[in-house]
Amino acid sequence: MSVTKRIIIPAFIFLLVFSIVSRVFFRDFQNGWEAYQNKDYKTASKLWLPLAEKGDTRAQFFLGFMNDMGFGVAENDKEAVKWYRLAAEQGNSRAQLFLGFMYDLGSGIQEDNREAAKWYKLAAEKGYEKAKTEIYNLAKENVPEALEVLIGDAENGVIEAQKSR
Repeated sequence: MSVTKRIIIPAFIFLLVFSIVSRVFFRDFQNGWEAYQNKDYKTASKLWLPLAEKGDTRAQFFLGFMNDMGFGVAENDKEAVKWYRLAAEQGNSRAQLFLGFMYDLGSGIQEDNREAAKWYKLAAEKGYEKAKTEIYNLAKENVPEALEVLIGDAENGVIEAQKSR
C-alpha cells in the first residue's frame, strides 16, 4: 500500500466518523435547546447530560445554570459550581463569568474574591463587559488581581476604569 493510501484512508475515515458524531451532538444540543426554550427543563437536562459528560461546554454551562436557578431541578449551587467549572476550565467565557459570580457571592463554594477576579478576568478578556464591571467592583475592595486589571485598563484609556479609580 502506498504512503498516500496509508494516510488518506485513515484520514477519510476519521473525518467521516467526526462528521457523524458532530451532527449527533449538534442535533442533541439543539433538541435540548428547544426543550429549554419551551421550559421543558427535564427534557433539556436529559438531552444535555450525556453531552456535558462528554465535555460539551454549552451543555455543561446550561446544566450549571439550571442548577443555579432551580430550573427543572431543586436549586443546587454546589452542582451549579461543578458544571460551571467544567465548562470554564475548557474556556467557555459565559461559564467563566458565572463561576466568578459563584466565588464572589460564596454560592455553592467558599467565597473567594481572588478566584472571582481570576474568572472575571478570563471572561472579560473574551469580551464580557459585565465581567469588567465585576472586576472593577472587586478592585474597590482592594482585591490585588482586580486592582491590577483596573489600573492597566485605566492606563490604557478605558473610561470606565478611569472613573472607577
